[in-house]
Amino acid sequence: MRNYTDNIHKSHLLLNMEVIVIFQWIIFTVLCQTIDVFGVVANIINVICFIKLGFKDPVNVSLL
Repeated sequence: MRNYTDNIHKSHLLLNMEVIVIFQWIIFTVLCQTIDVFGVVANIINVICFIKLGFKDPVNVSLL
């Protein structure tokens, strides 16, 4: 098996490696953290709604 990316010169890259690292940092820190916080808030709202519905219905108990 041959690696064809060894023959690519760094001058032919579309983006600089520093730019790629910055984009990765932005995606992994900013975007992922925003999605995580949104998920936590949504789960807290769901738990509050199920608690307000009560525990008489077995479906509510199983979803908590």
